[in-house]
Amino acid sequence: MHNKTWGVHVGNVVGGGSVVNGMRFDLGSDADYNTWEQPGNPNWGHEGLAKYFKRSTHFDEPSESTRERLNITYDLQAYRDGPVKVSIPSFQYDDYKNIMGSFLASDLPNTIEGSSRPLGTFWTPNTIDNSTKERCHARFAYYDPVKGRPNLQLLTNNHVNEILFTSSSKLTASGVEFTNNAKASIKTVHATKEIILAAGGVFTPHLFMLSGVGPEDVLSAAKIPVKRNLPAVGSNFQDHQALYMRFQLSNQTIPNPDMLVGTTIDKVFNASAAAQYNSNRTGPWTFGRGNAAAFLTFKQFCHRYQNITSDILIQNATAYLPEQYKHNKSLTLRILWQTLSWCVMPPRTQSISKCSASLYAGTVDTGRHSRCFSDTLRSRQYQAHSSRQMMKFSTPASKLPLSTQLTPTQVVGVHLCRRSLEAVLIRS
Repeated sequence: MHNKTWGVHVGNVVGGGSVVNGMRFDLGSDADYNTWEQPGNPNWGHEGLAKYFKRSTHFDEPSESTRERLNITYDLQAYRDGPVKVSIPSFQYDDYKNIMGSFLASDLPNTIEGSSRPLGTFWTPNTIDNSTKERCHARFAYYDPVKGRPNLQLLTNNHVNEILFTSSSKLTASGVEFTNNAKASIKTVHATKEIILAAGGVFTPHLFMLSGVGPEDVLSAAKIPVKRNLPAVGSNFQDHQALYMRFQLSNQTIPNPDMLVGTTIDKVFNASAAAQYNSNRTGPWTFGRGNAAAFLTFKQFCHRYQNITSDILIQNATAYLPEQYKHNKSLTLRILWQTLSWCVMPPRTQSISKCSASLYAGTVDTGRHSRCFSDTLRSRQYQAHSSRQMMKFSTPASKLPLSTQLTPTQVVGVHLCRRSLEAVLIRS
């Protein structure tokens, strides 16, 4: 990245990013969530979270004729009767049949329901309430149903400046200071019980640091009094990157999406679609951002996947990270774990405390985890031998790609499938 910086977009509105996102409703792979649990966060893996994913959503099917015409598949058991309304619209452009058909003709794996195993090709719903044909976001789903409660007050157009703490060694949050943007006035409120900080992935650590909780060197550089030195605050931020490739489609059917928002906008068609939507909530305006998806493994679109995977395994991750990672073993350990988990998908049962100074390979549920690169480890001449139900790779801790040497009890395990492995998963 050559030390470039990019802006981060955040939904500054009641409902957050769910009000302004692309309305594509899909989950990460099992392995994505399992890497949250692996370092020692019980119940934050896929098994622990799956019931909440299901409980939060209510799914509406497309019409039977649409489902049959496009061969749309889904699994009703992946959803419950939750507050977040998701659906696959009944209006679908005919070209999607050929697009999805081309995926299947390429021998890509196909999944009936993306929420169960989002790898390969599958159909995904949109966060569209089928009863209103409008976006369903967090405000509609969670705030509006309870906004009449007498003990609930939402203050909009106010910005929290910092969390207030009691002046003791325990550092207990007691209130917040905030600015009323309309009046440019600063106020404070104090809690009788507790403060719940839920400012999202960007502003939660940001607010912690403004309040004096975070890495000491970062706070001192910003001239913020340090109340608690916690190096992990603000570190390890992750986001998915959007790298777009555009293809010119020929012989598109009529109508097609380009006639509404693309390169060949048809004003007459757009006007008729608007009238149809306003009249009876049907037609092209009920269509979201598409429902056909293809989540590919690295091997399926890059012939150099083995060489690149090898490079990932041997590179020193801390060389590309801020200075604080090089001097903090906890942060380095977390980066090591993630670097390795991008190359192999760990089983759900292993934890850091069970790992030793060597790298271990256990079995993986290959039906639900993405399978990874095939010959990379063998080409690097790792020697494996069976030990009960585990296989041990004789790579000592001293050979791990770390700038800070870890003790044997701090080394994370590397896990491989017993079966032939295939590719590195490119996360979405």
